[in-house]
Parts: sequence; structure tokens; C-alpha cells
Amino acid sequence: MASFARLASALLPLALAAAPAQAEDTAGLMMTDWTLVSLDGADFTARATLRLEEAGKLAGQAPCNRYFGQVTGTLPEFRPGAIGSTRMACDELKLEGDYFTALQAVDRLTHSEAELHLSGGGHVLIFRRPAP
Repeated sequence: MASFARLASALLPLALAAAPAQAEDTAGLMMTDWTLVSLDGADFTARATLRLEEAGKLAGQAPCNRYFGQVTGTLPEFRPGAIGSTRMACDELKLEGDYFTALQAVDRLTHSEAELHLSGGGHVLIFRRPAP
């Protein structure tokens, strides 16, 4: 768990420097609490969220702890650095560890209006936009 508490220092342009159509396409990604529904093809039974904050930053709620980190890449490239988190214990620490391991391994982000997919390093995470 200690490796998850380190922060990397990197920036994610999150395609804001890309063509205007790409930047416009990513506007709906930012500042949304995406909910994890599937991890590596299995339903994710705990609650976890991912929020893409300002360019280069991510945050969210893992099953037990709030977390934060930085990412690099221009979409569809998406490379999270080390993730920092609070250190609360709960019954779902194993699921949280699985989530953090997969999140730090991804290198690609694709999305639709309703879903966000992160993949890479043998992992696939599927998030859904919360219902309005």
C-alpha cells in the first residue's frame, strides 16, 4: 500500500493542446465522478470513482480511501503516475489494492458519452457516467 501513497510529478495536457475537435470531445470527461463498474471483465462490487480534474490531475474515491495523482499523455494516451491516498482501513482493502494496481498500469483512455474505458498492462477498467 505504501507505493500508492507516493505522488509522481507529471502533467497531462488531456488533449487540450490537440485539435479543437479533440479538445471539444474531451470537455465532457472533466470534472465528472465516473463510477467503476468493471475491472478486468468482472463486475466491480465495491464503490470506486475517478475524476479527471484540471489538466494533469486525477482524484477519486477508492473502496476505502480518497486518492489523488497526476497523469501524462495526450489522449488516447493516458499514463497515471504514482497515486497518493488517505490510509483508512476497511473490509474492501483487497478490492482497493486491485483497483490501484490496475489504474497505475493503464496507458490508454477511450470514451463515449456514457462510458470511459482505461486499458493497458493487461487491465481493462470500465467507468460509467453517473445518471443525471
